Amino acid sequence: MSNNLRTRDGNPFNFVDGIKIEGNDITVNLQSYAALRAYPGKATTVRITTPGIAGVFNKIPTGTDNSGTVIVGTFAWQRVIEGDYLDSWWAPPLNVSDAASVYQNIANVLPEGGVLRCTTSGTRILGQSVVFPRDFIRVICEPGVKFKQKDDTLSINTLIDFSGDYCDFYGLDVDGNVAGNATSNYIGRGEIVKFSGNRPTIKNSVIRNTHVKNLACGFYVTGKDSVIEGVTCFSTGRVAIRDRGNRTTVRDVCAYDIVDATRFTEPGSPNSQYWIGNRVIGKDGADENNSFAFDWVRYENIYGHSSGSSYYSTVVVDDSTRYGGRVICENITCDYPNATGPDVIKFVNFRRVDIRGLSTFNGGSGKSVYSVRVDNPGDGYMSAPTISFVGDGTGAQGTVVIHQNKVQEIIITDHGKNYTSPPTIVFNNTGTGGSGASATSIMGTNSCLRFQRDFIFQNQP
Repeated sequence: MSNNLRTRDGNPFNFVDGIKIEGNDITVNLQSYAALRAYPGKATTVRITTPGIAGVFNKIPTGTDNSGTVIVGTFAWQRVIEGDYLDSWWAPPLNVSDAASVYQNIANVLPEGGVLRCTTSGTRILGQSVVFPRDFIRVICEPGVKFKQKDDTLSINTLIDFSGDYCDFYGLDVDGNVAGNATSNYIGRGEIVKFSGNRPTIKNSVIRNTHVKNLACGFYVTGKDSVIEGVTCFSTGRVAIRDRGNRTTVRDVCAYDIVDATRFTEPGSPNSQYWIGNRVIGKDGADENNSFAFDWVRYENIYGHSSGSSYYSTVVVDDSTRYGGRVICENITCDYPNATGPDVIKFVNFRRVDIRGLSTFNGGSGKSVYSVRVDNPGDGYMSAPTISFVGDGTGAQGTVVIHQNKVQEIIITDHGKNYTSPPTIVFNNTGTGGSGASATSIMGTNSCLRFQRDFIFQNQP
């Protein structure tokens, strides 16, 4: 039988498996990836119509199935991509199960310059680290999209790692789940989201429930020229935003209900105990390994709040062994009405600090030990004695430094809290060979802006 059907141009219709195709118009419709994998026909282009995974696929000679953009069964098919990548193409599990392998698959597929849009409301639970390796990517999370660390995942160093340069992130909402509901037995570093590339931009994002472990943090920046803008933090632990980059700008950050500090014991080191004071922003280096000093940092419109009665800080710049550059702070608000710990704002090892618009409210009736004055260095010390702080507060600790068999200084390792009067310092000289040393505790006020090292200070109205 002859084909008497004609197109609008007068040409005969083409028939493939009994389905008509006019020019580039596609009329082969399938419902799922399973149907596409099983499709045995002759069409070279098909359409999947189910919402979420819908799209047009072209037949290709060969390929590796990634369950989103390349589907392989009887034939190999590649999705036609004309705009953003959607995470729904990979049908990630929501609110249950572990979606980490799905998002690692997406991260591996997303090309340089690609845009990933997370669209379906719900929580993506991650039980292992996910690394996005490429440059110039953009991740956009629409309202209702959340990520959360899975319960009982106690060894994750970094939950989500963006390692490429020039990457943009919008609307990230990540729940650290206190690093998988861990307490002192957490053995990973506890970083929730890390930006290790240069020039990332992070905007309009939320971080929740981070751990109090020493290295734990919400957002961790280690590259150059990072911009973090519009971040809301809820119930964060050690550091909400850890800045170990160079030339970092952080602005418009609100941290609510910072969790109480805790006395932490390092796993495997039962004698390594120290107080973990919690911060909104912690600046402690200019790169991952603190191998050089930072040029400058800028922190604007930063608010920290807690109703607890322990250690809290809003901004701490402590470049440790490096002598840092310029610190620029504008509109820093510290709202800790019941706190008794020190160092609401602290700057250590920097060359210049410019501050405009500082407000502190750090209450409580107690005080802390800020320093120790050596009154008598004693003599005959072959090794350093230990010391105790005896008073009505708790937690103060220090380390004795010996020089030429005398006490040279006492370094405060924990300022303690809730002291209403200076605690007495008791030297334990047993086994040291020395005697006669004495020292006096120097108290500090609760509402505190603390500086250390030389600096130029400009407080502008």
